[in-house]
Amino acid sequence: MSVSYPVWIYKKEGSPQSPEEMNDLTTVMRNHAENIELHFRKFSEINEQINEIKNISDLNLKGGINPNDSLDYLSTLIDGLYYASTPGIYSNGLIALEGFYTIFKKIGNEWTKALEYLLPTIPVDQNYDPESSNAQSGKAVSQAISSFVKDVIGNDSLNLYITSTKGDLLDIDDLNTTLIVSVDRYFKDVTDEVISWQWTRESGLSQEAQDADEIWKIGKTTKDLVLTPADFTSDIFEYGHTFICTALFEGNKTINGKITI
Repeated sequence: MSVSYPVWIYKKEGSPQSPEEMNDLTTVMRNHAENIELHFRKFSEINEQINEIKNISDLNLKGGINPNDSLDYLSTLIDGLYYASTPGIYSNGLIALEGFYTIFKKIGNEWTKALEYLLPTIPVDQNYDPESSNAQSGKAVSQAISSFVKDVIGNDSLNLYITSTKGDLLDIDDLNTTLIVSVDRYFKDVTDEVISWQWTRESGLSQEAQDADEIWKIGKTTKDLVLTPADFTSDIFEYGHTFICTALFEGNKTINGKITI
């Protein structure tokens, strides 16, 4: 409700008012009183909702139920509060409305509504607009982000990842694990596009270790690599062993990745 002020309201202090002006003043004061009452009533309603939600939250929800849950199933649930997973007609005879957050209360075999709260609505734009404050279409946002990332890192950004099934720190008495490799380009898995694989090893700084590493890499051309104690030298007690995987793509393009154990 808005308050309309008469033109004369801005008269200087001490200026006499006519009976008509006094009647106008009474109307203004009444409007103000109605406005205050309206706001107070609205505040009271909001405060009641806040207290209701607080009381509900303090009672610890038992879980959620669905419209397709049978009455027999609902009867097996312990007494307490359950939220409506989706809008619809529930077998307990209650209805969860679209656009509302609904909580049911079960005591024995009796179900009632403990809370029905109107959710705020957010306008959704069907297309991506960086200037819009509304929620954006998921597909449009995804396309926009993909385009942006593509502009930043390009199409040919390759990453090779190596993970050990038993982690990076192996028990010295159990040097068994499998190294699993994946390659992505621009966040898309392109492991299947790899033409060939080659594993190499760095087991130490001595010439003897380097010579052993050259021999070790022979035949190590699988994508994933199964490691056993035979794949580690005695230098494992002093140096971590680094296993390096090189993936070859068409066009003679390569990408490396490594893991130290």
